[in-house]
Amino acid sequence: MYRGYAGRYGSGNVFTKRRRMRFGWVFAAVLLAALVICTGYTAIDNGHVQVRKQRVFCADLPQALEGFTVLHVSDLGGKRFGAGASELMRSLKNESWDAVICTGNMLGEEGDAYAFYELIEAVGTQKPFFFLAGRSDPTPVGRDAGFYTVVSDWVMGAQSRNAVYVDRPYSFEVDGETVWVSEPSLLTLDLEDTLNAYTASGTALGAYWASVVSETIAARKSMETDCGLHLLLSAEPLDDASVRKLLESVDGDFVRTVDLVLAGGTAAGQWKIPGVGGVWALGEWFPKGQLDGYGYAGSLLQYVSGGLGVDPQSPLPAFRLLNSPEVTLLTFTNQTDLDTLPVGA
Repeated sequence: MYRGYAGRYGSGNVFTKRRRMRFGWVFAAVLLAALVICTGYTAIDNGHVQVRKQRVFCADLPQALEGFTVLHVSDLGGKRFGAGASELMRSLKNESWDAVICTGNMLGEEGDAYAFYELIEAVGTQKPFFFLAGRSDPTPVGRDAGFYTVVSDWVMGAQSRNAVYVDRPYSFEVDGETVWVSEPSLLTLDLEDTLNAYTASGTALGAYWASVVSETIAARKSMETDCGLHLLLSAEPLDDASVRKLLESVDGDFVRTVDLVLAGGTAAGQWKIPGVGGVWALGEWFPKGQLDGYGYAGSLLQYVSGGLGVDPQSPLPAFRLLNSPEVTLLTFTNQTDLDTLPVGA
């Protein structure tokens, strides 16, 4: 009877259920372990800085600027990389550069400039150090404070550390050749009319912008005869339409002197999905266009920094996923090969 009972109802069914229960526990354990590993990897990855290197072709580059190298930093977002930016400097310990350029989004959600100041002091300003304000940074200029200053406190703090806020064209000399840095916001204006309007305003803010426009006019005249390299800094990547607008402006000839656009503001999409790309940047989900790396904006060469942190305005949780923090060393050359022009150029 016992054997008949087992044969009729199948003792195998009982053991099959037990195997399924055991498989479920194994699957849950594997899934949990994978989650822990991925979380640990992401945490470690977010605290480590990669150094990317890109050689950039410049046809008319003077021989004195052959090998000229820029350290390009962006999208710090108030994030600290060790005390005194020690982790960043560990990644850069065997590297050298001739200038530093930060293309915006350097402060955190509360506008705390501490991490940015740490970076300035760690990298140093023995070499020229330039920075822009990004879309998530506090307004850099605009307060009319009478006989004090219209420049915001965080910009003044950076300036006190010998970093230069790029609100107008600036230049510096390298072995007798002039390197210019500028930004695009003034390029589409009729500068003479703009200067007259600011001068007539009679305010501290108007006087500030009048000095910006006046120095921009003078700088453009100097560039006509003395421009070894022209770097255009942008807080966000330029696209084909924005470059066309610049070229069609009253200063289109000036735009044609640009050798490279250096842009930031994307954090490379913050989260990256293989085969899809960045998840969120520039106020959009799954944005199109160039989010990082070397490419073209219209007829201009452009390099977009993948950045170090996240945009405080991002709706995503505040970490990077499959998107390592990075800085870039851009080295200029008049040699053409597969590494000096964008892929597909």
